[in-house]
Amino acid sequence: MLFKNTLLTIGLTITAATFANAQNWQQGPLNEEINSIVDERAPVLSPDGQILYFVRASHPENAGGKKDKGDIWQSERMANGSWTAPVLLKGRVNNEQRNEILGLSADGKTMFVNDAYRQDGRTGISVSQLEGGAWSAPRALELPYFKNASKEISGALSADGKVMFLSIESFNSRGAEDLYVLFRKGNGSYGDPKNLGSVINSAFQEVSPYLAPDNKTLYFASNGHGGAGSFDLFRSERLDDSFTAWSKPENLGPEVNTKGKETYFRIINEGKQGLYVSTQDSNGYGDLKVYTFPEPQEVVAQAEIQVEEATITTEISDSLKVSAVPEVKEVQGRRYLQLWVVDENSNELIAAEVEAVLEDSLAQIIIPHGHESVPLPQGKRLKEFRIKSEGYWGIEQAVNELVEEAASAYRFKLKPLEVGMNVRLDNILFQRGTAIMLEGGDAQLDKMYELLSENPNMVIEVAGHTDNRGSTDANRKLSLQRAESIKAYLVEKGIKKKRVEAKGYGSAKPVADNKREETRKLNRRVEFTILAQ
Repeated sequence: MLFKNTLLTIGLTITAATFANAQNWQQGPLNEEINSIVDERAPVLSPDGQILYFVRASHPENAGGKKDKGDIWQSERMANGSWTAPVLLKGRVNNEQRNEILGLSADGKTMFVNDAYRQDGRTGISVSQLEGGAWSAPRALELPYFKNASKEISGALSADGKVMFLSIESFNSRGAEDLYVLFRKGNGSYGDPKNLGSVINSAFQEVSPYLAPDNKTLYFASNGHGGAGSFDLFRSERLDDSFTAWSKPENLGPEVNTKGKETYFRIINEGKQGLYVSTQDSNGYGDLKVYTFPEPQEVVAQAEIQVEEATITTEISDSLKVSAVPEVKEVQGRRYLQLWVVDENSNELIAAEVEAVLEDSLAQIIIPHGHESVPLPQGKRLKEFRIKSEGYWGIEQAVNELVEEAASAYRFKLKPLEVGMNVRLDNILFQRGTAIMLEGGDAQLDKMYELLSENPNMVIEVAGHTDNRGSTDANRKLSLQRAESIKAYLVEKGIKKKRVEAKGYGSAKPVADNKREETRKLNRRVEFTILAQ
């Protein structure tokens, strides 16, 4: 990818009014000790403001020497406000790979870094602990349904740690790297990434997100919203509690953005100074730069993120029908729909994450107890629901109705991931009479790949089936070839052959009557079954 800098930070920020007076800023380098002839980037300030962590590339003291693409360094703030000569981070975080600090916990004792420690080359996030003055060997932070086609990853945590932002190239990316949001669960883990939508994400790259402590103002860098240089800094305001509705991004202006590349904006020194990275006047390398305000700027007080939770019993009876749920509400141009998510086997309510796909946006909903009342804007067309839950096979349900005409309630059943679970792959289609897959099935194939990747002991059977027209031998051969096509796709992605069994049953296992076409077509299918996990 074109962009090489990453960030995740927790710190202070300023109000929107600050940028109206950007012409008052006085620019200068941070410190000659910090900036060198090589590349400096990704600054992260400790919660107490006394330690500056940053990444330095191509330095001879790095673990990989001058060819090293980045190690983490640190500098301490002295009483006069200047910084000590930087030293390499103590501990086991730096290696010969590209190391990046992404952020720190509120107590400064947990460090989030990019995952440069996997043997399979996949990107992700790892965490390290401060132990006896040194940082421990990072361990991978498991994120459900995480996918990143880019070699780059950057991100940010909200000040209270309840929300994480990532810049990755993943499902539903509109360009290269897009910005995504993840919500922290009750057990401290994070859910799967949700795309922030087309207002923030362009057809190009959005990177280095940073959420202000007001939990409303998002700062990020982009090369897809216009500007003075290759990457400019922007800000946007969150419009509701979904974290997917945002105001139009606002360029921070010519006193901040230049013909170079600007990234990593944040406020330091109790609002007296602004810190970010710029390549302007530094031969294309990143330097840490400071803007000193004529007067200290107002610092926004931190606000807690409120996560609404439904107060409802965790069981649901077999007799519950859509008509039994409360009346739908209509408030200020929004219509509230009732969503229920249950275990297909036990019929009990389960926690889930739902995406309501509208004609021009995406509403992302956390349902912690299996039921939620969801506000959607009237006048918009509701296209689809996508439902996910940890330990279950997610589903997609087409709707394609105006919000005000949609049903008042929806009840979704999810299959638990267990031996014997069977899933029909309706979106994977083939050219007539061949094993050549048609376009449109990639999402379902990738979903199978993610399932197997996240469950390394799982073994599945992929089975092909036909109707009873034609010869038995030809049907069995064709059904096997189609199952083998799916297996080949998974194996090419990295799944071991022994974990995927391909079977062709021809017309031997019908699920419907073969006498009529409307039922006969149900027998032409490909499906998979969990054999072991």
